[in-house]
Amino acid sequence: MSNSISWKAIGLLVVVFGVGLALGSAGMRQWQAHVLASQQRPDTVTQLKTDLQLTPDQVAKVEAILNDTHAKWHALDGQEHAEWDSKYAPLDKQRSELNQQRHSEWDPKFDQVRQQGRNNIRAILTPDQKVKFEEFLKRIDEHEQKMKQQAQQKEQQH
Repeated sequence: MSNSISWKAIGLLVVVFGVGLALGSAGMRQWQAHVLASQQRPDTVTQLKTDLQLTPDQVAKVEAILNDTHAKWHALDGQEHAEWDSKYAPLDKQRSELNQQRHSEWDPKFDQVRQQGRNNIRAILTPDQKVKFEEFLKRIDEHEQKMKQQAQQKEQQH
């Protein structure tokens, strides 16, 4: 009887440890995303302010748009992880196929939030600023594409 209780206690300990590990990992991922976004946003505003020669009113509006876009992105990220992690975390063997399916389902949603934010910024710019903004976006998009390709190559190696 005491041997059975010991195994139950060990099993419970393993389950609690596993849950703690999973929650800690998810929390760390969320924190890193938050820190990265909070570091990038001021840099983005500063660069746009300089490159586009924004007025103080435009700077305030761009900051508000970026904050709103970040909040929407964060909510969408939380929704994605809540739906996908609970369904597919146990299926690590099929990770590559699931990632492709996940991206095909969720990337358009993230792109919609991104485009909405970009359109909101375009709406407050002068025609000359819009030209410079499009150049800025082109550089960002090229950088993001490069990062995606590197991530895909890394994933294929594993």
